[in-house]
Amino acid sequence: MVVVGAGPTGLMLAGDLAEAGVVVTVLERRADESNVTRAFAVHARTMEELEIRGLAGELARTGTPIRALRLFDRVQIDLSRCPVSTDHC
Repeated sequence: MVVVGAGPTGLMLAGDLAEAGVVVTVLERRADESNVTRAFAVHARTMEELEIRGLAGELARTGTPIRALRLFDRVQIDLSRCPVSTDHC
């Protein structure tokens, strides 16, 4: 099986396939690792997928909770009242 792209989706797919016993080759056109990220947070659905793989607990324990967001220097979102729990991880 060939997976094209070594981004988050490609690597997750390749890992899942390999875990299922499939021989996987990952193709990536970049020669070097990217030093840029477009992500600033881990969303709930991502945590669910990581939990299935036994990885969410460590990420939740070592991550930094975000209490507020400021978007475009105009909109502020207060996240401090959102429940934060790692009990399920």
